[in-house]
Amino acid sequence: MVTLDQKRSILVAGIAEHKSVISDFEKQIAELQESRQLINEDDQDMQQQSLNEELSGRINQLSEQMRFANDELYVLNQILDTLETQDRVAPGALVETDKRTFLISASIESFDFNGKEYFGLSVHTPIYNLMKGLKKGGSITYNETSYRILDIS
Repeated sequence: MVTLDQKRSILVAGIAEHKSVISDFEKQIAELQESRQLINEDDQDMQQQSLNEELSGRINQLSEQMRFANDELYVLNQILDTLETQDRVAPGALVETDKRTFLISASIESFDFNGKEYFGLSVHTPIYNLMKGLKKGGSITYNETSYRILDIS
């Protein structure tokens, strides 16, 4: 069983991973804006205009993904502020299954903490909706993969 302090440390590691994703978005956007600026300084021909429009579209797409990631970061920080031990699958729960260990919170890429892999599972996903409210010993099948809940904390 994972203690509340261990769970807090795992969540903090997940938040750090999520912040690195946001940082990557920021860097990519800055690089694309710089490229767009260089194009705008030159006399634009049709090919340059097309490239400028493509860069603008990519910047908008990345900005939207970054906005979503920042919204998810807000959720993660709220969970951290109200973290408690759980006995059912719910936001803030650490759910160990026979396949992987989920941190019910927000979408976080897989991350390692003390040699164990964790996956941040958003409450807006279909797999969470199947797991929601289950206790230790419960099971679900999602995309032809069965998951059995071994522990919840």
